[in-house]
Amino acid sequence: MCEGPSAAPSPDWVAEAESRGRQVELLPADAAGRVDLHALLALLAGRGLNHLLVEGGSALLGALNDGGLIDELQTFIAPKIVGGAAALGPVSGVGTALMAHANRFTLRRLERYDQDVLLVAATADAPWWNATEECDVHGHC
Repeated sequence: MCEGPSAAPSPDWVAEAESRGRQVELLPADAAGRVDLHALLALLAGRGLNHLLVEGGSALLGALNDGGLIDELQTFIAPKIVGGAAALGPVSGVGTALMAHANRFTLRRLERYDQDVLLVAATADAPWWNATEECDVHGHC
């Protein structure tokens, strides 16, 4: 079973990846021994990458949510039921037990694609999303 990205890959793995032309960045670990996502996003921002599409599993999305690192949601909702008692939800992590403590988002747009709906929401706590005039999801008014 995959435990997720490691902050300490083996030297042999790094050498193999670099021998295939891959660039390897060694980042600090978080408390769980995984890549510190704050450090990763800071590295990417330092390289001019200010937008990141994350279509990850529930562990990655949960870690981003727990760290307060999600500033926009683009979520498809379909009129289907899947899962079961043991099925993973879309977001794991620590989460919150009370609605009052949940990360808040502001609905910006709804789009229909046949029977599916795309919900676009931006974090309610980021100042660039709190403009009173109508803006698109990137803050362009």
